[in-house]
Amino acid sequence: MNWSDAADDWPAWSRRIRDRFPQLEPGQIARARYDREACEAYIARRQNISLIEAREEIEDLLYIETLARELAAAQ
Repeated sequence: MNWSDAADDWPAWSRRIRDRFPQLEPGQIARARYDREACEAYIARRQNISLIEAREEIEDLLYIETLARELAAAQ
């Protein structure tokens, strides 16, 4: 899964991001829908983590979603 896939399925994807980072504001995260860098920067600011850590968190979420889709397709 890549960022454009996430943007295409934003309602589900944004829930996953908010589940991981519950203090994010839905309106703010929605503005970053088509801009991954803006989303990562927003997460970094709200979580008080580095931009690199925020990128790694997004990569992890994308990877987990990829695995979940592959598993669902295999069943």
